[in-house]
Amino acid sequence: VRLYGASHLDLFYNQSFLGVLGLLAWGLGYFGQPHIIVRFMAIRSSRELDSARRIGISWMVLGLAGAMLSGLIGFVYFSQKGLSIDDPEKIFLELGKIFFHPFILGVIISAVLAAIMSTISSQLLVSASAVTKDFIFAFYKKEVSERTQTLSSRIAVVIIAAVAAILAFGSNDTVLNVVGNAWAGFGASFGAVLLFSLYSKKMSALSALVGMLVGGITVICWILSGLSAIVYELLPGFCFSALAILLVNRYNSVLDKMADEPNAAQISQEFEKMKEQSLGGKNG
Repeated sequence: VRLYGASHLDLFYNQSFLGVLGLLAWGLGYFGQPHIIVRFMAIRSSRELDSARRIGISWMVLGLAGAMLSGLIGFVYFSQKGLSIDDPEKIFLELGKIFFHPFILGVIISAVLAAIMSTISSQLLVSASAVTKDFIFAFYKKEVSERTQTLSSRIAVVIIAAVAAILAFGSNDTVLNVVGNAWAGFGASFGAVLLFSLYSKKMSALSALVGMLVGGITVICWILSGLSAIVYELLPGFCFSALAILLVNRYNSVLDKMADEPNAAQISQEFEKMKEQSLGGKNG
C-alpha cells in the first residue's frame, strides 16, 4: 500500500454506481448456469439443501479469496522485480512457475484443466440434452428409440462443441470478457425463469418461454450496442426477463391459450409439498 497506493485494494476504484451494480449482478448469473443448477436438482432430499448451501458458499469464498490474493501477490511481485507479463490473466500460472517445483506446477495446471474440462463437459451434456429432448424430440409424436436418442445427443455434442470452438478462436477478446458474455447469456435467459418457477404458482410455459427470449435477446442487444461499457449486460437482461415474466403472469387470463398450463393442479400440489418439506426441515 505504501509503495503502490491504496487504489489497488479499493473494491470500487474508478467505478460508477451502475458499474458497482453490474459487478454485483454477477451473482445473479449462478441461477442460470446449467452445470451448477443440475447439482442442486440431483439432490436426494430437500433436507440436504442447507448442507449443500454451506459447502457451496464456503468453497466459493475460498476460491474467490484465492483468486484475489493471487492477483495482488502477482502485482506486487512483478512490480518489485521489474518484470512484465503480456497477459495478466496468466498471472496464476506465472506465479506457479516462479514459486513451485515443476512437479507441483504440473499438479496445479492439471487442477486448472480439470476444472475447465468439468465445466465444459457439464455444459455440453446439458446443452445436448436440451437440444435433443426438449427441442427436437418435443415435436415428435412417435416414440423415439434409445439408440436414436443417443446418436442425436452425440451429434448435438459435436455440433455445439464445434460452434463453441469457432467462437473461441474467432474472438480477440479477453477470457474474462468472453466468459462474462456467456455467464450473462445463461443468467439472463434462465435465472429469472428458475426463481419464478420456484416461488410463483402463476408461472406457466409461456411465461418461461417469454422470459428466456427477452433475457437472451436483451443481453445480445446490450453487447452489440456497446452498452456493456456502462453496466454489465446481465443486470438489464435479468431485470427485463423478470419484468416480462411478471407481465405474462399478470395477464395470463387475456393471453393466448399457450399460457394455460395443463398441469396447473399438479404443479400447485408439488409447490405446496416442497414448501411443507422446506419448512419442516427448518423447524426440525
